[in-house]
Amino acid sequence: MQPFGDHIFARITDATEDVEGSNRWVYDFEEVCKTSPGYDGWSARTEGRTGTAFNFRENINSELAGIQGNGIDTGGPLWLNVDFEIQPVPVGTIVVLYAVRLVDSIEWWFGYENAVDGDCGE
Repeated sequence: MQPFGDHIFARITDATEDVEGSNRWVYDFEEVCKTSPGYDGWSARTEGRTGTAFNFRENINSELAGIQGNGIDTGGPLWLNVDFEIQPVPVGTIVVLYAVRLVDSIEWWFGYENAVDGDCGE
């Protein structure tokens, strides 16, 4: 699996859990381009690429308790007293996707720190 230099800007359009409870998702994306300065101004590229992508930071995530790719220890004592969950990358987020060559295909990968959300418990 070697990168070969291709990268694009893309908008995350959906997230589907890879395996239930794994804290990993498979992301749908659409290629975007910059059409005006500053924030906003990102538009879907005409005849741009679409597909699925993976998050480098989720690579070490697991359904088992332990350190996740965002540095959170889901087996730590603070985690046990709360009702928190690792969250997928939000739909609408702009990311840089890197093409990674496999033997007979390409995968798209990006890096984004997953948020944590939930209730503090008692």
